[in-house]
Amino acid sequence: MNNIIIPKRQSNITQEVTVTDTYTMKLGDRVIIADLSAAKALTLPPVRDAAGHIYSIFGLDVTAHAVTITENSEDVIPKNLLKGTARAATYALNTDGDYAILYSDGCHWHFIASNTA
Repeated sequence: MNNIIIPKRQSNITQEVTVTDTYTMKLGDRVIIADLSAAKALTLPPVRDAAGHIYSIFGLDVTAHAVTITENSEDVIPKNLLKGTARAATYALNTDGDYAILYSDGCHWHFIASNTA
């Protein structure tokens, strides 16, 4: 018989956040739905504080203004390592349905997946 461990839900974890304005992401955030009806910035938490965390960020709205994912002042995020492009301080979701899934190893942000250029 296999032992199955079901973790208790932590009270500091927010499963989903809908963002309609500039927003600084919290360690407990997991899924960010960014309204693209107006331009805004999302700031990631410090990479060392977010070690082991995965953030899924989705842009939704047909008017498609840019949502810029901005690194914390202490960090630099990679710009789409999946496509081999250079590191950058910001990363943009420009089109309805754009997404980025980021993972912190405690030293760097890594893209697990994205569909933007």
